[in-house]
Amino acid sequence: MQYKINYIKLNNFNFNEVVDFIKKKNDFFQIIDSEKIISEVQIVNALKKMNRFYEQNKKVKLKENLFLIYISYTKQIEDAIKISGIKYSSVYGIVIYKNEEDFNALLNIQGIEKIERNVPIDNPELDKRVFSDMSYLDLIL
Repeated sequence: MQYKINYIKLNNFNFNEVVDFIKKKNDFFQIIDSEKIISEVQIVNALKKMNRFYEQNKKVKLKENLFLIYISYTKQIEDAIKISGIKYSSVYGIVIYKNEEDFNALLNIQGIEKIERNVPIDNPELDKRVFSDMSYLDLIL
C-alpha cells in the first residue's frame, strides 16, 4: 500500500481529539504543520528514508516517529514533534497516510477541512538542503 498526501485547514479544532485520533490508527497516519515543510520532495524523501531505516532497524516501534525525525532533521523525537508536528496554533496541515478511510474519518472531526495543495511539489532552491540534511541524519542515527 502506497502513502498518500493530502492537505487540511485547521480551524478552531480540538487539538487533543486530533492527537488521540492519530494514536488510534493502525496504519501509518501522520499530520505535520505545513508551515515547516519546504516541498513534497521533502515529504517523499523522508518517507523513503523512514522505510529504509525501519526495515534495517527493528528497534524502531513507530514509523510515524521516525518520519517526524527525518522531516524535522533531528534525532530526538521530542524535538521533531516541536518542529514539525501540528500544534494548537497550526492553521494548515499535511496528512500522510495509507488508509483512505482514516483520512475520511479525520475530516469528520470538527474544525478540519480538506484543501488544495499549499506547498510546492518541489523547490529547487531549497531541495538541495533537504537531501543534505537527511543524509547527515542518516549518519548520526
